[in-house]
Amino acid sequence: MKQARRLQSRIDDPEKHWKLSVSDFREREFWPQYEEAYNHVIAATSRKHTPWFVIPSDYKWYRNVAISRILVETPKGLKLAYPRPSIDPATIRL
Repeated sequence: MKQARRLQSRIDDPEKHWKLSVSDFREREFWPQYEEAYNHVIAATSRKHTPWFVIPSDYKWYRNVAISRILVETPKGLKLAYPRPSIDPATIRL
């Protein structure tokens, strides 16, 4: 579990001790419930027309590629078009 590795890193590295707090250890007990709630919210609210995108962030380069792909590909599926003009431009003379 990523959170456990990060917490252990803070414990092991004296330069990261400033990041430690009592709440880190109190809240650790609730990590499984937090993960369950997170998964429930994503599953309950993500729809085909309004999906959630869960982006892994362990590697910034991969995160950036994943987000870029979503930003490029998603609009293609929207079948966007300019709205019809409210007047016929052919009838306008300046």
